[in-house]
Amino acid sequence: DNSCVIVKHTNPCGLASGSFQSEAFQKAFDGDQVSAYGGIVAFNNIVEENTVKKMKGIFFELIIAPDFSESALLRLQKRKDLRIISMKDTKYLNPEFELKTFAGGYIIQDTDTKEDFESDWKIVTKTKPSKNEFTDLKFAWKAIKHVKSNGILLVKNQSIIGLGTGQPNRINSIEIAAKVAGGKSNNSVLASDAFFPFADNVQLAHSIGVKSIIQPGGSIRDPEIVDLANKLNISMIFTGIRHFKH
Repeated sequence: DNSCVIVKHTNPCGLASGSFQSEAFQKAFDGDQVSAYGGIVAFNNIVEENTVKKMKGIFFELIIAPDFSESALLRLQKRKDLRIISMKDTKYLNPEFELKTFAGGYIIQDTDTKEDFESDWKIVTKTKPSKNEFTDLKFAWKAIKHVKSNGILLVKNQSIIGLGTGQPNRINSIEIAAKVAGGKSNNSVLASDAFFPFADNVQLAHSIGVKSIIQPGGSIRDPEIVDLANKLNISMIFTGIRHFKH
């Protein structure tokens, strides 16, 4: 697939995949057009001219991709105050360690690169995700590891439609994601980077139209949370892996 991410202050404010690169960009941009202004745009394939045409009139700080077609590059080079990076070698994108500094020292920790196998996931509700929902759940789970905790993603058609990040509780994150999504949250799926501590998260997700949830599980209130999901006809997957980016 062709994928596109728009990043602002180290968080993805738009992320989507599509059959065509221009489609992936448009879906990513539509996820949050306000936050995308002045952002960084990244592609996983050579940037094509049709994609660049979609960017007309939109200000971005930087565009990065494995490469650019000649016609796409000519168009981009005409834009004012735009940085263009071609990065063919991606081996430096997966460092082994992360470094966090604080007054008087620093902490080195392993990068969150643990392999995640769908075979280890557990559908814990009576309702099962549909085929399309499961596709969106996989997409959302790949994306949520890159969102600062407490992180919540709303996804529909392999595109982020709402993002709540860096909040002190998950209720706030869901509310922010729902506000960004607007009316688009109906029939969406939700990803949470860590477990739900209380069932009120599921109740709120239901109120904005979420149909399926993916989360690590592991709360002492998991039985209560699963029971409510069953009552609300929401499907839920436990992955057994927490991301919890800080």
